[in-house]
Amino acid sequence: MKRGRTRRGAPTVSLAALCLAVAASQTPAPAAAEGLGRILPGVGRHIILPPPGPPGGIARVLAPKLVIGDAAGGVAGLSLGANGGLLLAVLDDGTARLWDLDSGAQIGGAIGGETIAGAVAAGAAVTVRRDGAMTSMRPGGRAWPHGAAPGPVEDGAAALSADGSALAFRGRDDAWRVVRGGRTEPLPGAVAGFRPVLSPDGARAVFLTRRGAVAVDLARAGAPPVPLPGCAGSAAATAGAFLSGDWLAVGDERGNICGWRLSDTGPPAPLFSARAHDGPVRAVAASRGGEFVATRGAGGAMRVWSAAPFRRVAEFRAEDGSPGPLALDAARRWLFAGQDAGKVAVFSWRPGAEGRVATLVFTDDGWAAIDAAGRFDGSQSGVDSLAWAGAAEGTGEPRARPVDAFSENWFEPGLQAKLDDESPRFLTQAPGALPAEGYLSPPRVVIDPIGPPDADGWTRVVARLADPDYPPGEVAEIRLYHNGKLAPGEARADGARERTFPLRLLPGENRFAAVGVGPTIPPGPT
Repeated sequence: MKRGRTRRGAPTVSLAALCLAVAASQTPAPAAAEGLGRILPGVGRHIILPPPGPPGGIARVLAPKLVIGDAAGGVAGLSLGANGGLLLAVLDDGTARLWDLDSGAQIGGAIGGETIAGAVAAGAAVTVRRDGAMTSMRPGGRAWPHGAAPGPVEDGAAALSADGSALAFRGRDDAWRVVRGGRTEPLPGAVAGFRPVLSPDGARAVFLTRRGAVAVDLARAGAPPVPLPGCAGSAAATAGAFLSGDWLAVGDERGNICGWRLSDTGPPAPLFSARAHDGPVRAVAASRGGEFVATRGAGGAMRVWSAAPFRRVAEFRAEDGSPGPLALDAARRWLFAGQDAGKVAVFSWRPGAEGRVATLVFTDDGWAAIDAAGRFDGSQSGVDSLAWAGAAEGTGEPRARPVDAFSENWFEPGLQAKLDDESPRFLTQAPGALPAEGYLSPPRVVIDPIGPPDADGWTRVVARLADPDYPPGEVAEIRLYHNGKLAPGEARADGARERTFPLRLLPGENRFAAVGVGPTIPPGPT
């Protein structure tokens, strides 16, 4: 693994700065009686030293930002399973990713191509392609057809009910329709720019007309749309969600959030009306049981509300201002917020643990999770795409380190699942907040020229800090790897800038790598 180093007080492992190779001697193989020590001086004369590395330079990178390479694209849709175990993310690159919240890992690889919508229904992921084809897939199992829309579907113009039984879509003629139970019905007068909202069972739809928002009972053929009573200011609806089969919340362009209870026998009954944001409501989500509603406004502001009584219970701000989708998990008290670059931010309003829990990251061919302290987990391809980058203190020069440069104290297998525990048991309990505290640029470690072995065949290899000004207290240990294996070394006194390693060179190639290791962190309470 790569190694890195944080600032003082947030230690980790320093990146190797220099490797060297020892070439094999051309001396003929000795007779058995000669012993290995007789030919090692010949090997020593063929040591090849690499050219010196670039100058070091001690600089602290303050408040580094997470940089993602090979990002899968912005998050276009989120769907949470009924039992809270699965999260489906639909991405702008035309793929969908299924996340297991109980284990904290992506299930399988990317789902399909040209995917534009999806939902998690009864433990299966239902996805919709641009050509209108719908597919169901169980985690780790086969996929099978789930129906289809009659014709191509416009990008960003599809909505699935939570159980996957109904699909609202806009065709090339800009008209909205609903496919349910094998029948396709129009949504008369639906405005092209508003994505209809479907109830969890697909039996109801809410859409926007030029006269305002209306609701229609899809279970009754030919049922007329019913106008929703005016919200605060009677502004045009922008987003909405069903709290249950007949409870509905809709946000509007003036920042209001309003709720109604639909009825089979009478007009919708108002439930609540409040000012949610200063600007338009960009996204609305509801927990599956209808306990909570979430809204997203401009500039990344997000708020969570209890439905009855209606009141604000939490407020968060996303790292970016993208108007991405939301999903709510009432049991965990978690809010999922879709962002750009394949990120899903996870926020908690659990008492005593409020704030950002983690960020789930989807890359072209991998996944990763990273928390507020800088701990990370993921597939190898996903982790390889992440780096901490920022300007170095006092220089203004950009510096970047891959996240696995900090593997010794920040790598945390099963990270997201552990964050779901009331008292997480981390490998390192208190690693420090790497994004906030930053990191110290790793020292350059050099290996002195290697001399001939002694009479017993032992060679002493010395590795030292190349920069005389590098704080010795920031490097607790210098390690040497001989052909990939850790070499035992002599004890290093506190403050020492070098370490000696007695070892035997091998016939053939001898490769060495030296690294500096930061001060270890004492284990936290168990």
